[in-house]
Amino acid sequence: MFGRNPRLPVDVMFRQVLHDPVVVDYETYAKTLISHLNEAARIAQQHAIKEQDKQAKNYNRKVKGTYLNIGDRVLIANKGERGRRKLADKWNAKVYTVKDRNLQTHTYKLEDSEGHTKIVHRNLVLDISFLPAVITEEGVSVAESEDGQSQELTSESLPESDHSEINIMCHLCVLISFSGGC
Repeated sequence: MFGRNPRLPVDVMFRQVLHDPVVVDYETYAKTLISHLNEAARIAQQHAIKEQDKQAKNYNRKVKGTYLNIGDRVLIANKGERGRRKLADKWNAKVYTVKDRNLQTHTYKLEDSEGHTKIVHRNLVLDISFLPAVITEEGVSVAESEDGQSQELTSESLPESDHSEINIMCHLCVLISFSGGC
């Protein structure tokens, strides 16, 4: 039964079990069990690594968007919302800067204005480098001119009709709310 001879209470009573060469002591059984479990764990780990590599390869085939350059400004997908997220923003409002990238795995190291870093896959990142300015905490925005140099703009230096900070915030709100992706 189950690949071996059953040991019945009658066998124990007549001491026939003790003559069985398959019966071993506790220490030998524990050693063989540990070696068999270690071998099974090693084989399972090899198969898990193989499957992870296969799944990563298939996931990286479907990368959305182009490569980002170091210094680009990006938004991260809003994956922390709970519930149906029907009306939730698709992108977090915090702006990150690309500090490093790995083109083989399509991952980017991002840093926010406070110095916190995150490593994120390309599918969860939206490039916003095309926006004309960055709003900092002090209410100062930095705009790039046509020649590529950045200039500091304050609300006092702008004409009243310009309201560029409000326009930039509106662009960000529209981008965050209505952009597709993910």
